Amino acid sequence: MDTTYSTFKEASEQTKSFAAQGKSASLKRDGDAWVVSVGGSSKEPEKPTEQNSIWVGKFLATGAIVVFDHAIKVEGVDNFFGYVPARDLMRQFEPNQKDAAHPVVGKEKDAAIRKYVVWKNQYAESFIESEIERLESKIQRAIQKHKEYLIKIGKPYTGVNLETTKVHRVTHCYSCKGNLDSDFHIECNACGWLICECGACGCGYEYKT
Repeated sequence: MDTTYSTFKEASEQTKSFAAQGKSASLKRDGDAWVVSVGGSSKEPEKPTEQNSIWVGKFLATGAIVVFDHAIKVEGVDNFFGYVPARDLMRQFEPNQKDAAHPVVGKEKDAAIRKYVVWKNQYAESFIESEIERLESKIQRAIQKHKEYLIKIGKPYTGVNLETTKVHRVTHCYSCKGNLDSDFHIECNACGWLICECGACGCGYEYKT
């Protein structure tokens, strides 16, 4: 059964209500409206399968449990998103961090997935939208800083490459010494170097002090 709501708040509250009743409910956007789809009642929590790609891990050093769902993905972000039940929030994890987590089984796993499903039904779509907006804002800030940097060194702005085709690169900025990673930083079209958040690229390397 599908029910349409005009605001996200109304739809999320209804989704939460269904979840409290033990019903399987999902929330999705349809144009300017929000649609809540309700299935039958189910006492069993969602299980990790090849289809939903949900996996639960524990970091032994801290005891923190994290639910990794590969369906939660933002284009341009190569890190994994993981839901932390103890804090009821989603955060990013680097690949090596995820690999360090040990599989969780039994009731501990079921409880983590159950809590994650409630969060996902209510907030997953709005979370992804906010992450996309945050990434776009970060890119625009970097481009603006880059333009200002090029003006400072007297070089023309020739655009940027948002999707590098080169091999993965990890380095640092010669200007501010900040870390650079081709997974998270854009390229300057003129020199092909990664653009730092401070705006610097290879175009100004000869002017470094």
